[in-house]
Amino acid sequence: MRSVLILDSQAYRRKLLVRYLCEAGYDVCGISEAQYCHQNDYSKFDLVIVNFYPDAAGTWDFYMGLKKKYPDLPVLVYLQKSFHAFRSLKQAIDSVVSYPEKSCRLRRPVRAIRPLAGIDHGSC
Repeated sequence: MRSVLILDSQAYRRKLLVRYLCEAGYDVCGISEAQYCHQNDYSKFDLVIVNFYPDAAGTWDFYMGLKKKYPDLPVLVYLQKSFHAFRSLKQAIDSVVSYPEKSCRLRRPVRAIRPLAGIDHGSC
């Protein structure tokens, strides 16, 4: 079974996404920033999903720490508030988990846009 870790500071969004992905056949673990710990082993997950919603101040630190510790672990970053957008998010999740060798296609556009967005905090 494909395992996914979800980090979202808002419980209702996290629960909706966990339920939606469980119904789709994923083994899902949802955590908040407060539950995140650098000592835990996150390498067992096939994908980590991080919501960069503005109310989550520590999300960027979580993301950078995770990429430093597990550079090959796919991390999908999203920013959404609507349940209707979960369908598109699930398609992206399916693509990354089902075809990890093709996930570099997602990384290239992100790396290209980062300088335009003023982001210069290490690699994706």
